[in-house]
Amino acid sequence: MSINKEVNIFISCTFRDIEPERSLLENIVFPSLNDLCKKNGITINSINLGWGAFHYGGDPDEALDMCLSNVAKCNYFIGILGEQYGTEFFTSNKQLLNKYPWLTEKLGKSFVELECIYGCFNRPSNERRSLFYFRSFSNDIRNPKLLQLKQAILEKEVIVREYNETYLLPEIILHDLWNLIEKDNTRK
Repeated sequence: MSINKEVNIFISCTFRDIEPERSLLENIVFPSLNDLCKKNGITINSINLGWGAFHYGGDPDEALDMCLSNVAKCNYFIGILGEQYGTEFFTSNKQLLNKYPWLTEKLGKSFVELECIYGCFNRPSNERRSLFYFRSFSNDIRNPKLLQLKQAILEKEVIVREYNETYLLPEIILHDLWNLIEKDNTRK
């Protein structure tokens, strides 16, 4: 009996420092994953590569709302963290704060951290479907908020892997993600 024949994936990462990884996901991982899923009767409905903040460049409220709406639709969450913490979010938009009341206490966190909070930390059922990858070829991380985010992730019951060569990441993510999808679709 299949449990989850539809796959929605959200990728959370900073825009500039994770560009090479994002390209590998788009060009290698997801075409391969799509083939695996098709062979097994699984439909990939969406893969959100976290471009949201840049589609709405002038309106951070609208960008975050779109990102969090997409996070809410995902049943698999992937976070990729490099050396940058990302753009910090501040708002006084009452409509947005009413829609996501937990945001009130999280102002000043980066888009990436807010996506992680909403996609994994605030949704315990998603912890087992969350994958995190920490780029480790630069140990010169000076942003305390990034270090705190990584520590918070390590304290969750999620898969966390470090990588030091970008070209190795596609194989690692494809393996981890397919294992989760396969487990979800072979439970009886």
